[in-house]
Amino acid sequence: MTNMKNKFLLLTAISIFLLVLTLYWLAMGFWVIGCIFLLFRSDLRTFVWIRERAWIYLICLIIGFVSLAIVIRVFVFEVFSIPSGSMEDSLLTGDKVLVSKLHYGPKIPGSPFEIPWVNLLFYINKEARAGMDSTWWDYRRLGGLSEIRRNDVVVFNHPDEKKVFYVKRCIGLPGSTLIMKKGILYDNGVKLPHPLPVRNEYTIWPGNTAAFNTLLDSLEINNVRLIDEEGVLKVRLILNGHQHKALLKSSGIDSIKLSHYPVDTIPHSFPYHQSMLWSIDNWGPVIVPQKGGTISLTTSSYALYKDIMKYFEKVDIEETHNEYLLEGKKVTHYTFKHNYYYVIGDNRHNSIDSRYWGFVPEQYIVGKAAVVLYSFHKGHVRWARMLKSVE
Repeated sequence: MTNMKNKFLLLTAISIFLLVLTLYWLAMGFWVIGCIFLLFRSDLRTFVWIRERAWIYLICLIIGFVSLAIVIRVFVFEVFSIPSGSMEDSLLTGDKVLVSKLHYGPKIPGSPFEIPWVNLLFYINKEARAGMDSTWWDYRRLGGLSEIRRNDVVVFNHPDEKKVFYVKRCIGLPGSTLIMKKGILYDNGVKLPHPLPVRNEYTIWPGNTAAFNTLLDSLEINNVRLIDEEGVLKVRLILNGHQHKALLKSSGIDSIKLSHYPVDTIPHSFPYHQSMLWSIDNWGPVIVPQKGGTISLTTSSYALYKDIMKYFEKVDIEETHNEYLLEGKKVTHYTFKHNYYYVIGDNRHNSIDSRYWGFVPEQYIVGKAAVVLYSFHKGHVRWARMLKSVE
């Protein structure tokens, strides 16, 4: 009896700790599940009777473990695979990443098809399967440890392909005014530093070739492109922040400059509108939509926000002769109902991200990439990446 009392006190203490972290839903859930487990292991006659019958006990254990696994995947964390190099050097192809849903709070599933294993019961039902792409329940998110912060590495559903998961770095929060000039990012006019894992392309003019080549070998840099312009040798390299700092200190370099894709006569990035001839390194200004934020409807703002207004705000505003009509009535402004985010891959010149398809709605955010559990690529385990935190 004393042992059971001690276990109950420990359960209560952990629940109180979760309450202090403002994870009220987790504290209540943990306490309820813990109490059920303690009762199941108690000396009460009903539970003793169940434990004495092996087949009933086994069924109860299976149901309990499956239910707990579902709860953990929906509300606590999931594991995702990294399929591409768009987040190098933070995340590599083949990484298995633990994604925390506690950081921003877990999103309540929008339909039974978003609940692991439970969705199998609905897939086999023809009538239910007909509504698998629709939203059954309104968006709601439980409390988390923090808000989404700039430079967080987030996992989300792709805005155009809801069943596809992407992982990128959040560089634009709701209400931010972003602009990128020659590969340099600014928020509200303030230059933002590159996180050290971010990879950019640089043009380098070597001075001392021998010293330069020795430095490249020491940094294990091998993606070198040599360019000879009228007898002047220059090199183009993809570098992360650590490598860039090392090269800046080198005596073997005359000059180093961030490369960028200039604008052209054809728009090559979101929103692909002729009035905004942007490239992936030269774009903006872009105001990231914020819940309650109001914009004036103009040719440029309509091009930027028409898709999210239609598909996520569920408002169909039509453009006619430089006028904007909502249900046949002229409107000049629009106020957003939801928050949105702007995301970019760390491998800046090898990433399909918000520069190509726009904003990520808050309801599509799954969680924060927290830890690389292990990494397996081309038949080899990368032991050095095991349990590596995501910067």
